[in-house]
Amino acid sequence: MNDIAAATAVDGVGPPILRPMQILLAGRTPDQLDTEIKARAPDAVIRQWSVTGDIETMRDQVRAADVVLIAADAAGDRRIVGELAAAPRLRFVQLAFAGHDWLRPAMLPAGCAVSNTHEHSSAIGEYVLASILDATVRLGAIDAAFRSGSWAHSGTTGRGIKHGLLQGKTVGIVGYGHIGRDVARRLAPFGVEILAQGREAVDPPPAPLARFAGPEGLDDLLGRSDFIVLSCALNEATRGLIDVAAFDRMKPDAVLVNVSRGPVVEERALFEALRERRIRRAYIDVWYQYPTAATPHPRPGSFPFEELDNLVMTPHCSAWTEGQEQRRCDFLAENIARWVHGEPPLNRIALA
Repeated sequence: MNDIAAATAVDGVGPPILRPMQILLAGRTPDQLDTEIKARAPDAVIRQWSVTGDIETMRDQVRAADVVLIAADAAGDRRIVGELAAAPRLRFVQLAFAGHDWLRPAMLPAGCAVSNTHEHSSAIGEYVLASILDATVRLGAIDAAFRSGSWAHSGTTGRGIKHGLLQGKTVGIVGYGHIGRDVARRLAPFGVEILAQGREAVDPPPAPLARFAGPEGLDDLLGRSDFIVLSCALNEATRGLIDVAAFDRMKPDAVLVNVSRGPVVEERALFEALRERRIRRAYIDVWYQYPTAATPHPRPGSFPFEELDNLVMTPHCSAWTEGQEQRRCDFLAENIARWVHGEPPLNRIALA
């Protein structure tokens, strides 16, 4: 069986296409991606389209493509997404990022497989761990006080201000996919109780979890957790999941860490919970407004989050680490090559 027949046979969709595999790289991709794909699939024909490119050229390329890789800027542009459903040969879409809440089955040809990219979970796991430790020990506050001449945090007198201890605390993870599992693995050595909530309960829970509940367990997780980590996908079930009522269920000294998507948390509810100190602290890396060509430096939300002293706000950078592009490039090239050679792709997603 040739490469194209093998790739088509993964899902049994459509007749074998007896010609070189046509791969379209849409949007801003790593410079070396085409070279790395060629090294793994030398017979493939690789074309590229930039979001600044000609729309008619893009349409012709999509219609000829068996595989389309969509980078983040192309997904945001949306023009290419509108052409996919009418692409007669398209059998595989590879996203160069994780989020897929914007993609629906009706946007694709029948039987078209989709995969996303998760090479960033370790970096986000480290960000979450750093956030939890920062909220616990507060090295920055101790350093600032000491630099100003205060020994208020010292234990030498036996009367100093004590910082927290992570051991013995409870961490609740909402969304137990790649990122949630990485967070749990990193937290386990600290002697914490780890709760998770996903699409359905798992009993007995996999190590290192103390409990793995379905949606019905969210209220209990919020009420028991000292730290709440949001790492779920954004969809109709999770949009606005953390609302005023959810904040009311949390402990007054709870800490929220959001590395999922901004709209998983209702914006006004988040701002008011922090301003009114109904929770102790939050670490937010995902937002409600993002840069565009017209507005390159927008405020991240509709409320003055920057005025809150119990919020650490970062510009969606938890995954933006050294070596990220090479790791992503390696995964994308390898996954596309798997499809070309008739092997099931990794990180396959089911669209709702």
